[in-house]
Amino acid sequence: MIHMIPNYSFPRDGPGEEGKSVDLSPREAALGREQMKLWFMNVIASDKISPDRSIPDSRSEACIAKQYDKELPNASVVIIFTDEAWSPLLRTVHSVINRSPLHLLHEVILVDDFSQREELKGKLDSYIERFGGIVHLLRLKERQGLIRAKLEGAKAATGEVIIFLDSHCEANQGWLEPLLQRIKDKRTAVVCPTIDAISDSTMQYLGGYSSGVPFFLFTL
Repeated sequence: MIHMIPNYSFPRDGPGEEGKSVDLSPREAALGREQMKLWFMNVIASDKISPDRSIPDSRSEACIAKQYDKELPNASVVIIFTDEAWSPLLRTVHSVINRSPLHLLHEVILVDDFSQREELKGKLDSYIERFGGIVHLLRLKERQGLIRAKLEGAKAATGEVIIFLDSHCEANQGWLEPLLQRIKDKRTAVVCPTIDAISDSTMQYLGGYSSGVPFFLFTL
């Protein structure tokens, strides 16, 4: 199977599409609440959502209209995970590939910090083959912790810029160019994007964070 980037200009129908909440049966809702004790998110709802799901473009009109240099440095996107749930990990990877200009995305490096879940072993190796070699999987032979795992990912990266992402986020439209532009303008800059929220219980895209709203996943 070869991954095809979706055309998000057409409406998409399905659970969680357009960033909407996922409807669950009473039994599924109860199971989801139980699973949240393990995953700190509703994996039952997450598993119903396509890895290519659409989310609202949260940029302002001024941000959408902004022009960036045609020549920008390319990026290695490094994603660290340890026993991450399957569906949010895949949605992270898909969102980066689907919403990044291909000439700016040098590679995606998945760093497995010694996961024990069987699902994240051979099945993941096979899955990423669909991306045609742009996604690499680096498996650490013992648990290193987040910082050391990031350093290992940085050592493996060959792009001009290294970007670190959590393993449970969804990159939004136009997420990459502003980061690369800032770094091109000032090579010593350390850049952080605006972070929006996704509900940990319904997977609904919430946009900017507001106090009292529970969330776990992030869009960039």
